[in-house]
Amino acid sequence: MVRLSGESDAASIHVFREVLAATAEDRLIVDLTGVTFADSSLLHALLDAHRGLILAGPLPRQLHHLLEATGTTTRFTTAPDLDTACETLPRVG
Repeated sequence: MVRLSGESDAASIHVFREVLAATAEDRLIVDLTGVTFADSSLLHALLDAHRGLILAGPLPRQLHHLLEATGTTTRFTTAPDLDTACETLPRVG
């Protein structure tokens, strides 16, 4: 799981991209509940991930609007909360 908080914009997105690049899981939960601002930099990082991302919410209003306005809501699996997101992952063992 990756948890983002604060502002996610061009000045800070490189850290998130580095974490995504270093993570080998096919399915990855991204907790976005702490994001206070997001621009197209975050959206592009999510789209460029090329894996099954599960966006755990509730999504901040501004981020939800960004996904809606760009027509990208269907590109991601979303979950209303972290517990529900975790339930979507395959069981190991």
